[in-house]
Amino acid sequence: MLLHAIGNEIRSNHPEWNILYITADQFRTRFLDAIASNQCREFEQSVESVDVLLFDDLDRLSGQYQTQEGLFTTFNHLYSIGKQLVIASLYPPKELSAFDERLKSRMSWGLHTDIVASSPEQIIEKYCEKEQIGLSSDQIQGILQQDYQSTGELIAAVRQLAAFGRCEDKPLSNTGKEASGTRIPDDLWQKVLSALVTSLSQSSFATWFQGTNAILFGDSLKIIVGNDFQADWLQSRYKRVITDMVRQLTGREINLLFAVDKQTEVKRSVPVSGEVGCNKVELDSVMKTFHELKELKQLIKESLSELKKTNDLLQEIRHSL
Repeated sequence: MLLHAIGNEIRSNHPEWNILYITADQFRTRFLDAIASNQCREFEQSVESVDVLLFDDLDRLSGQYQTQEGLFTTFNHLYSIGKQLVIASLYPPKELSAFDERLKSRMSWGLHTDIVASSPEQIIEKYCEKEQIGLSSDQIQGILQQDYQSTGELIAAVRQLAAFGRCEDKPLSNTGKEASGTRIPDDLWQKVLSALVTSLSQSSFATWFQGTNAILFGDSLKIIVGNDFQADWLQSRYKRVITDMVRQLTGREINLLFAVDKQTEVKRSVPVSGEVGCNKVELDSVMKTFHELKELKQLIKESLSELKKTNDLLQEIRHSL
């Protein structure tokens, strides 16, 4: 692997340096274990004492905001003391989905290099071998017939196809262009939710997707949620993920719409057991803060308008003197 080769080269030139190779999954496991055992400081010292951090599969932290916060802290510390970081991801920073904007900004600081295998088919085969994913030749050909713009999009298609296969416990049909004429499944949204529950953390799924519904009409899928904040969050953080999953299921482009069910009042307390075992996220409290900020923004806008009128009046008075 490339990161291993980089590590070996650094070690040959600087044998005294402390080099750590870690995958996103390993980092998340160690990070959450440290929180659960109240050993956060020991974890920070083990990671932040390295001279070179080789971090693999960054994109696998999608939606894992608590773990992203831990990586953000680690990045800041290592960068501030002049240590080296090499980070591998299927996507460039700006295309990372369901990621903290601060972390995406940090990832944009360094040198970016896009390394692509000789063919999309080789990319799929190598990834399936690494992740032990079994796809038929028809399924691979179906993926290859789609027009993916980057390696990350190609791998995302493989992941989603594998997720659907695990949810249904049976091989999936061809997802190529010829599928564009097939009937859209009636339980499309339930299939999407089944895939999301296997790819997101328990807390993220429970907070943002549990209890949602969707109505399919024509080539549009209207996703119905409980409040404006939830709608804004899903549209800004998860729209691309949902779109890719729907495309894999239907073989066509489906327009996503987000609507709020005004009859539904969302009041629940979600334990974040998958992230921070002892804390709770009060969704209604977040909603209240969100609406208070909107009201404050409107008040500031009105105040600025009144200030402008006052300044204009003062200008007229000065000119008349």
